[in-house]
Amino acid sequence: MTPADSTKRIAALLGKLRAASTAETHVHTNAEPGAVAANAPDAPGGRRNDPVLTELIRSILVEDATLAVAEAQLSRLGAAMVDANELRVCLPAEVVAILQTRSAETLARAVSIRSSLGEIFRREHAVSLHRLIGHGKREAVEYIGSLPGVSPFAAARTLLLALDVHAMPVDACLAGRLSAAGVVDKSASPTEIAAMLTKAVRAGEGPVAYQMLREWSQTAAAAKRPAVKTRAKTPRRAASRRKTKTS
Repeated sequence: MTPADSTKRIAALLGKLRAASTAETHVHTNAEPGAVAANAPDAPGGRRNDPVLTELIRSILVEDATLAVAEAQLSRLGAAMVDANELRVCLPAEVVAILQTRSAETLARAVSIRSSLGEIFRREHAVSLHRLIGHGKREAVEYIGSLPGVSPFAAARTLLLALDVHAMPVDACLAGRLSAAGVVDKSASPTEIAAMLTKAVRAGEGPVAYQMLREWSQTAAAAKRPAVKTRAKTPRRAASRRKTKTS
């Protein structure tokens, strides 16, 4: 499958999802908050003070995870930390304990947060990305993309949802779903798929397209999870209970 074929299939998929979805009416208030819903949880220091920094941390947490899990973890960080500078100096093991999910993936996210916040502090002499708001988009792309610990997915999501830069975030979950559906070649990497999506999606339509693709991917993943089997009560047990009650 050539990249041109994949781009056409991506466009066709987006057309089907757009026709079946109401994403355009709730993209800023529902599944992917972005720059967003008033009740979305804050990163340490508060999203009103630094929405770009909050979105960066959220993007690190949501990669290959559900938004519900990422929002819960972001809320825990906001409740446990006085500000982002306190989060910056926390050891990864301490962050893992706050996130309440002990796994290699959670530890990697904690390391990413510490690395990126440390570099932001080195550059800005403060843990803040507020100055990127209103600045040139090229500067924002170079700045966010060069932060250590920030994956291409987290960088693209932050740029798209917090800085209005045309980018398409693709993590391993979405890449796998697109590959399994035959939309892209199985050998295509998330970075390559992101480049295809960026070409297939018009500037300004990125947030809606990203939300639709993410919901489609997450719904498919949930459908594949095996149902929890419950053991039906046997007549003998039921009869035994009735006998016990009458005796």
